[in-house]
This record gives sequence, structure tokens and C-alpha cells, in this order.
Amino acid sequence: MPAGQRKRVWIDCDAGLDDAQGLMVALTSDSCDVVGISVVFGNVAAPEVAKNVARILSLCDRNVPVYMGAQGQLLGKPMQPCDFHGTDGMGDAPDADPPASSIHVRLAPGAACVKMAEAAADSPGDLKLIATGPMTNVALACLVDPAFPSHVGTLHAMGGAEMKGNATPYAEWNFHCDPEATQVVLTKFDSIQLLTWEASLRNALPWSRLRSWSEKGTRRAKFTAATMGALMREADAGAPKSAGEWIICDPLTFIAALDPSTVASIRKASCRIDLHDKERRGQSIFDFDKGGKVQVLEQMEMTKVSQMLERGLT
Repeated sequence: MPAGQRKRVWIDCDAGLDDAQGLMVALTSDSCDVVGISVVFGNVAAPEVAKNVARILSLCDRNVPVYMGAQGQLLGKPMQPCDFHGTDGMGDAPDADPPASSIHVRLAPGAACVKMAEAAADSPGDLKLIATGPMTNVALACLVDPAFPSHVGTLHAMGGAEMKGNATPYAEWNFHCDPEATQVVLTKFDSIQLLTWEASLRNALPWSRLRSWSEKGTRRAKFTAATMGALMREADAGAPKSAGEWIICDPLTFIAALDPSTVASIRKASCRIDLHDKERRGQSIFDFDKGGKVQVLEQMEMTKVSQMLERGLT
């Protein structure tokens, strides 16, 4: 891509507060054009994800086509939504501007996996695909169009655990939600940049940073303060899930995709998913000894990360 050219970006997400914050970074960036957003079940049910995405688009005054994607995993039992981000996935702050009651979801026609594949085929090698939810839509796109992985310029994903999961003792949430879909994607793509759960822990920010931004008084800052309020209060109280540092997960994936200079170091590995062991189902099994096609983010340039987050959230 020539220097200075705006990046074509497709976002596949299960928004989710951290997905929403990544969306805000991308939608307010002057370096990319978000050509489509596909929603997938995960943090909340897919229709609720679509409403959350529409709310962020309204907040950022952007008009991007949103496509309904998978509402369940390829195989296995239906997943129960995660309540870490609140019952609505947006911190249970329905009155924050724009209020949830004001949002009318207008889905673009067509299946997410088909439209994703078409967007990649429109300009092969040019599209950045950012996937921060379960891999179901991406796997379906691989099956709908076998050329899809080669048409995507780069795939940037959040998922997997190098040692210990956050959904089970073994599995990270996104990979846990659809292990078979994850294995399809790992098999079909020749190169994947992956932010694991441990990478999120290694590249956290202090809660004080978020508090200072949320006090700026802008519309996005007020929205951030409202939707992140419960987590910030729990951090103040020393609650286990919020104590310590602000673990920013999905926004790191967005930032690494939008500005590669924010990536300080990576390790190459191969990765496969445990699909058979009942207890370990969804576990990501990495082999760093021989390298491989998965580029696991190690460290990021946190000063640059912080600057991009501040621009997006305020």
C-alpha cells in the first residue's frame, strides 16, 4: 500500500465495551476507511451486538454498513453471553448519550460472511480484517469463498491464551466460544497477527489514564465515563475482575492493525485448538520453538497506544 494511502478495514466484532472502544479508535481515525462491520454472537447475543455497534456509529457520527453474522457457533451447544461488560454489553448505561432507546438498527442486506468475502475480493491484498469476537463469521467466509484468506491483506485477531485462559482454566473467551471456527481460520490463513489474553495483560494501562480521559467533557469522553463507570468503581473497590490495571484487549488489536509502528515485538508460532478433550475444549496450543504463521504480539509501544486511545475515546 503506498505511503499515506488510507487503509481499507473490515471489522468483525461482538461489541462488548472493548470492541466498542476499538471501534471508536477506528471510526475516528484519519488513516483508514471502515468499509463494513459484521456482528457475531459473543459478549452478548448478535442482535444486541448490532444495536451496540449502531450506537457507536451514532456516537462517532459515521455511516458504515452493518451486517448480521452468526448467532451461534458452528458446532456444539449454544453459548451463554458473558456479563463482564454488563447485561447489554455496554456497561449497563442505557441513558448515556446517545441513549440506547434512540438507536434504530438498520442492517445492510446480505449475510456477513458473504459480504466480508466480497469486500476482500474487490481489491485483493488490500483489506485489513480486524476480528475481535468469536471466529465464526471469518470461518464461514473461508468456506463460502475458498479464495477469501488469500484476498485478505492482513488478519488481526484477538484470541487465545498462551498458558491460562479467562473463560476456562485453559481457554480464552473468543476461542472458547467457537473452537471449530477458530481451527478453520488457523488452518486456512497463511498469516495471522494475534493478540492473546497474556499479551493483553502484558500491555495494560493504569486505570488513572482512563479516568483522566473520561473527565474531559467531550461527548465521547462522557460516553466512556458512563459505560466504563461500573468497572472503574469496581477497580476503586479492589474487585478481582477490575483491580490492578486496565486490561484493554480489543483496542490493542485495532491499534496494532491501524498503526504497525505501535508493535514493538512479536513471536512467531504455530497454533492449534483442542477440539476433543471435554475439559480443555477451546484451548489454544502454541509452539514457539519452530516458529509458524501466527505472529503473537509480545510488546506494544504503550505511549503510542495511549495517544491513539485518547484520540478515539475523547
